[in-house]
Amino acid sequence: KLSHLTSLWLKGCEIDDRRLKRWGEVFAAHGCSKLESISFEENRSSIKGVTAFLNALTPQSLPRLRLLRLGGQRGLQGQEQRDEFASSVNALRGAVHAKGKLPKWRSVHAASSESESSGASSDRDGSEESESEGDDS
Repeated sequence: KLSHLTSLWLKGCEIDDRRLKRWGEVFAAHGCSKLESISFEENRSSIKGVTAFLNALTPQSLPRLRLLRLGGQRGLQGQEQRDEFASSVNALRGAVHAKGKLPKWRSVHAASSESESSGASSDRDGSEESESEGDDS
């Protein structure tokens, strides 16, 4: 069971769009009421996979999720594609909130690891350095 999980790090696990969608389906079916952070960094997912992951979720799937890391996806070529991916993920966050999903999701980490300069940052142990929990912006 996933009910006691608070953090899930799947960095560099070759997760493609199909597998990312499947993770959304798993969370929708089993819910993770305590999960606060997920890292899907350095995998092989596109914005299509992120959209499928988010669409698969229900409002009850991940009610405490605050941090979703998607940076460094393999296959994104150049800074322009990385920036476009990050911008698209940020737009998806607004759409997800409008559907009542992931109400606490505030931090979008979709830039590549070397260019993560906006939003909250984290230190090596994964704890957040900046991001106020009560900030609704």
